[in-house]
Amino acid sequence: SGGKAGAYKDDAFARYLDALLYADEGKKDDARISMEAANEAYAAYAGDYGTPVPHFSFPEDAQRKNGELVFIHYNGVAPRKVSKTFQIAWGQALAIANSDDGSKDPRFANGLRAGILGNSITVSYPAYVQDPFLIVNSEVSVDSGPATGTILMSDISAIATKNLADRVSLVKARSIARAMVKYVVAEAASRAAAKACDQMPGGYLAIQACKLGSRGLAHGAAAASESADTRAWSALPSQIRMARVKIPAGKHDIQVFFKSAAGAVVSSASFKDVEIQRAKRTYLAHRTAI
Repeated sequence: SGGKAGAYKDDAFARYLDALLYADEGKKDDARISMEAANEAYAAYAGDYGTPVPHFSFPEDAQRKNGELVFIHYNGVAPRKVSKTFQIAWGQALAIANSDDGSKDPRFANGLRAGILGNSITVSYPAYVQDPFLIVNSEVSVDSGPATGTILMSDISAIATKNLADRVSLVKARSIARAMVKYVVAEAASRAAAKACDQMPGGYLAIQACKLGSRGLAHGAAAASESADTRAWSALPSQIRMARVKIPAGKHDIQVFFKSAAGAVVSSASFKDVEIQRAKRTYLAHRTAI
């Protein structure tokens, strides 16, 4: 991330989950350190991604008769990475590319010395597209009792989008440098082919057709290969939500309702006979993508 303001530096939810798991194992110092790191990361999340610092409050359990249910809801689909293109004048591209190490390819330098220049080039760069999903929150009910809402713990879509936006200038500069190298190589290849065309029989028209075809083939191949890196982890959800509920020890039926922005129940999930142990945590997780 390079330490830029707003750049993704640490995963707050992973730190928070670490703290819970360390506490489950009785590693109090590790749990405290992880929770401090989580709180620090969430403080940055609030400003960078609009994710509030999660606060869970529980009823008093002085005699430690209760256990705790931790429900994790993986919601929605992460944004897709797509390749977008734009045209840029050669002179402007040259100024941008010279400021980045991507233009140090010796083929590029050799091409410039040979006087290979263009009018403009087509450049590709990555961008995120968020596919819509209906479910926006969820509620957990124990034994058909009052529902407890989940809290947003990580907005993966916001993190991915802002992280790319923070470095888009550098990404575009490198894309420009890459496209210019491809243009120079293609132009050099077309010039070499043109010399060969001069030797072919058939007269002036045949020679010109050969040159035009060779140039189009070389630059067409370069343009076809110009595409932004769109690799992404498509299995990720858009959000991670969590509910923590104190429950008396024993077996319980857990029902989760997944709701739309209008508050309508879109779907639900049931977990029968979930064993809750005294003074311990039980974890459940569910994924929705609609």
